[in-house]
Amino acid sequence: MHTRSIIKQEAHPMPTENGAYTLLVLRRKPFLITIVLSLFLLLFLAGCGATSSGTGGTGSGNSNPGNGSTKTVKGSGAQNGCPSDAVLETRPSNPTVTVKPTQQDSTVTVHKGDVMEVQLPFGSRWAGPTKSEGPLQMEMTAGFADQGAKVCVWRFSVQGTGHATLNFSKRALCNGKERVCAMYIMPYTFTVNAQ
Repeated sequence: MHTRSIIKQEAHPMPTENGAYTLLVLRRKPFLITIVLSLFLLLFLAGCGATSSGTGGTGSGNSNPGNGSTKTVKGSGAQNGCPSDAVLETRPSNPTVTVKPTQQDSTVTVHKGDVMEVQLPFGSRWAGPTKSEGPLQMEMTAGFADQGAKVCVWRFSVQGTGHATLNFSKRALCNGKERVCAMYIMPYTFTVNAQ
C-alpha cells in the first residue's frame, strides 16, 4: 500500500501570443514544511560549524602568565569541543571552587579572593563567556583545554561582591566524518553569588 502526499494546486490563466489562454498550474508547498526545513538547516549549520578561534601555530596565549600558562595548538579547540585553541601548559594554583555541569541552574557561593573554575567535559562543543562578568575577573584564555583533566576551563578570580550569571551552551561535537550529526543546543546557566 502506497501513501500519497496531497499538494494543493491552483490554476492561473496565462495569455499566449494569439490571445488564447492556457492554464498554468502552480504547486504550493505547505508553510509548515518550509518552516521545518528552515529550522533544520539553521540547526545543522549551528550544530556542526567550526567555531574555534585559534591563531594557528604555537605560542603563548595566556593573559596572566603568573597564574599558569597556555599554548596555542591549532585545531585543539575543535577536536576537544573547547571554544579556544589554547591548551594548558603550566597548571596554575588549584581553584578554590570548581563548578561542574551537574550544578547548572543552581547558585554557586564564592567569596572575595577565591578562584573559581567552570570545568566542562570534552566530547561536546562548548561556548561560554569571553570576558569578565560582574565581580568575576576572567583569568587566562576563556575556554582553554586542560588535556590532563579532559575539560574545557573558564577560570575566574573573585574581585568583589555581588551576583553574576554565567551562560554556557552545549552542542554536538561533529568532526565531519559522521553521516548524521545530532542537532541540539543545550543551555547551561550558573548563578554566582560572591560574598
